[in-house]
Amino acid sequence: MSINQQITAALSGMVAGNIWPLEKPANEDPDEFIVYNPEAEYLDYGDNADLDADMSYQVHWFKRGHANYLSARSMIRRKLREAGFLIEPSAYAAYERDQSGSSTQVGTGWTHVVISCRAEDE
Repeated sequence: MSINQQITAALSGMVAGNIWPLEKPANEDPDEFIVYNPEAEYLDYGDNADLDADMSYQVHWFKRGHANYLSARSMIRRKLREAGFLIEPSAYAAYERDQSGSSTQVGTGWTHVVISCRAEDE
């Protein structure tokens, strides 16, 4: 299973399947969703060759409006750990105004939390 598949499998249930790599599709407008993206690659060298690689990913959780993110952040971390990921320090949580306008035109912003995780690239 690829890292993308592992992240999707681990977190899909908590956002009713609203999870995508890289960005949310423009035609989707859920009140809660996750997008994730690669952050960095770490190579392990031996005998002057890159033998193994780890990849770190940023997992972005969004919920419409002002939301208490603490339980969601804990659940994401727990589910990623259970899926075999190492959680890295990631102290980002913010309220962001919706500058683009949503298809529902509710005119609110998003609570946005970023969690970094790492796994062996296969």
